[in-house]
Amino acid sequence: MKERNHSDAYSLLQESLVRLEQAAGAQDPYLVPQLVELARLHVQHDAPEAARRVLQRAIDIVQAQPGHEQQQVDALNEMLSEIPVQQAA
Repeated sequence: MKERNHSDAYSLLQESLVRLEQAAGAQDPYLVPQLVELARLHVQHDAPEAARRVLQRAIDIVQAQPGHEQQQVDALNEMLSEIPVQQAA
C-alpha cells in the first residue's frame, strides 16, 4: 500500500479511526482492519508499545463477536508476537 508511506497517513488514519468509532461504536468489528493498519504504522514510527495496544484491542473486538473465527484471532496474535518489545532506556 503506497498510502501507508504517505507522510500524512499516520495522522489521517488515527483521525479516521476516531470518526469510525464515533459512527459505528468502539467495539464494531469494522474497526479491526483499521486497527491492524494503525498498528503497522505505529511499528514504522518506532512505537511498538502503541502497536501492541492497538493489536490487542483488535483481538478483543474480534473475540467479543459471537461465533468469531479463531483463525482471525490466531493471525492477529501472530502479528502481535512479531512486534519487537521496546527496550527500556
